[in-house]
Amino acid sequence: MNTAWSDAAASAAARLSFRAATLDDLDGVMRIERACFDAPWPRSVMADEIRGLGCSRLEVAVDAGGVAGFMIFQVIPPEAHLINLAVTPGDQRRGVGRALLERLLDVVRDEGVTTVFLEVRASNLVAQRLYAEAGFERIDVRRGYYADNGEDALVLSLRWD
Repeated sequence: MNTAWSDAAASAAARLSFRAATLDDLDGVMRIERACFDAPWPRSVMADEIRGLGCSRLEVAVDAGGVAGFMIFQVIPPEAHLINLAVTPGDQRRGVGRALLERLLDVVRDEGVTTVFLEVRASNLVAQRLYAEAGFERIDVRRGYYADNGEDALVLSLRWD
């Protein structure tokens, strides 16, 4: 990761705390999910993720105003898969996404992960830039991946030894 990237993440992280989501966070998570995605996950699915009924984890970034962002990811060493990362619109472009991504990388490294994968919409240039600045590289395209509009997904990965 480049220094400017880490500095922005560190600045945001200084005002944030990171933790596993609880059901008390569900309203905040759903507000962000609905604001950021045209096809948001159903509330019941998010609740199941928080309860740990799936095979993934949901972590939140919290500041004085509540949930500022969240991420959903799976860890199956030596790999991890970032499934969803979203930031409240008022906190976008303020380092919260970078801080969440850096948190993810720290967590999965500690668990023996050497490669992280994710999919991102071909049209989501802001997210693509975030991931590229973190060192992710495009490895594939999944044609028609997104069911809501048939958009392609770019498959990205980040690998370290």
